[in-house]
Amino acid sequence: MNVSRARSWRWAILVVLIGWLFVVFGFSSQPYQKQNLRPTLRRFITEIAAERIVPDITFRYHNGIVSGEQDPYGFMEFIIRKCAHLFEYGMLGILCYLLLFLIKKRVWRFGAALVLVATAALADEWNQSYVAERTSAIQDVGVDLAGAIVAISLFLLVKRLVWGKMDRRMSNKQERK
Repeated sequence: MNVSRARSWRWAILVVLIGWLFVVFGFSSQPYQKQNLRPTLRRFITEIAAERIVPDITFRYHNGIVSGEQDPYGFMEFIIRKCAHLFEYGMLGILCYLLLFLIKKRVWRFGAALVLVATAALADEWNQSYVAERTSAIQDVGVDLAGAIVAISLFLLVKRLVWGKMDRRMSNKQERK
C-alpha cells in the first residue's frame, strides 16, 4: 500500500471514529422515555410468551433488581441495552485499535485502545448523570470494556485467519513460479 493511500485510510478511520463517538454520545444524551423498549416488546411479544422465554433469574445491577420472573419485559430490555453497549463499544474498540497503527506491538496497541475506550465510557457515564431519567453506573464501563476486549480479540482472530490464508496462497504462488 502506498503512503498516500495508507494516510487516506488513517484519516477515514479517524473520521468514522469521531462519527461513532457522536452516535454513542447521542444515544446516551437521550432521556429514558425516548429509548424505552418495553412498549415495543409488549407489542411484539405476548405476556405469556415473554414469561415462557425469559429465564427465572434475578440479580442486582446498579441500584435496582433485574428479575426475569417479576418483570420479563424489563429483563429483556436490560439484556438488549447491555448488548447494545457491547456492540457500541466493541466497534469503538476496533476503531481505536486501527487508529493506533503507529504502535507496532499488538499488546501495547490493544492496551492503548482499551484506555481510549475506558476514557470514552467514563465520559459517557458522566454525560448520562446529567440526562433526565437516566442513571450513571460504573458497571456499564465494565460492560463497555468487555465489548471492546471481545471485539478487538475477534477482529485480530479473523485478521489472522484471513491474512494467514492470503499469505499462504501468495507463498504457494511464488513457489510455483
